[in-house]
Amino acid sequence: MPVITSAVIKFMVASKSISVAQFNKSLSSFVFKGSDRVNKPELIHKDCSIVGSAAQKMCLFHFLPFLVDLVECPVAHKLYVLARDVMLFALCRSISRLDLGYFEEKIILFRQYINEHFPDISVTPKFHFLVHYPLLMARYGPLRDMWCMRFEGKHQYFKTVAKAVGNFINIAYTLAMRHQMLQCHLFAGREVLGQELTLPRSGKFVTFTSLQIDVQQCLCYANSKIWSVKEATTGGCKFAVDAAIVVDFTSDNDPVFIQIKHLLLPHEGHLDIIGKLLIPVAFSKKYYAYQVTDNGWAHFHQGDEKDCSVLWPYVMHDSVYISLPYYIPPWSSY
Repeated sequence: MPVITSAVIKFMVASKSISVAQFNKSLSSFVFKGSDRVNKPELIHKDCSIVGSAAQKMCLFHFLPFLVDLVECPVAHKLYVLARDVMLFALCRSISRLDLGYFEEKIILFRQYINEHFPDISVTPKFHFLVHYPLLMARYGPLRDMWCMRFEGKHQYFKTVAKAVGNFINIAYTLAMRHQMLQCHLFAGREVLGQELTLPRSGKFVTFTSLQIDVQQCLCYANSKIWSVKEATTGGCKFAVDAAIVVDFTSDNDPVFIQIKHLLLPHEGHLDIIGKLLIPVAFSKKYYAYQVTDNGWAHFHQGDEKDCSVLWPYVMHDSVYISLPYYIPPWSSY
């Protein structure tokens, strides 16, 4: 992904569609939301090289169409679209054998396009490994369970600690002790075994009558005072206010979302997830995202979602867009 992102930006700079300074200005002014804000990318260098952690580089690749108008440069735009098509399947949580043939075709087109239009891209072993992904998926299932992102995250912790302590006399001992102390602290917590419902310590009580009529109608057996929180984790799935969750599919197999507006506990141990139903209007090739429209209030319970990914709607030119991080088949159920 960093290689493709860098190649796309470098090609656009060479064609004078955008400059490095303009791109960095766009990146600095773009407002990332929620969990995307944690992985906000670093500014790129003058030679268009990408720096930062693996999560930051993935975030930059994901939001590249929101930062620069790729349509102005058709060659770079097609490279990005092909790379994005490949990544959708490579990172998916579930996939059918019927989709593997389509996945393989996309990989072939992607490699051919690089050889034809971007001969300067250094072809690393990862580009060759892509050819074997469909076969490996057919044998072992989605490769997401075998990827290195969790190892990258753990490595990031050790790098942060090593930089903070500044003691390299016996760095292995220092890191081992610090990590073991952290693990002891985490295992001592009440959330270590994954409770059915985990709530933040902060929240507030709201009265039933203070809620909108549409929200009241979504609640069952509510008390006079209802505990309201900004985020909650239940069934291994984390929910957050203003985030969107895939809850259904249209007849055209386009995802239907609910943007969470309320996380309410009408009584102990029960979580009501209430929000706005977002129906896809069209798929934007410019932003590689679904343009959605508000279809009124709706609610769902944990287990009804089709995927557990926390997505964040973004407003671009008075329209709301939601971009999927990977392919979610209509038959999937988290």
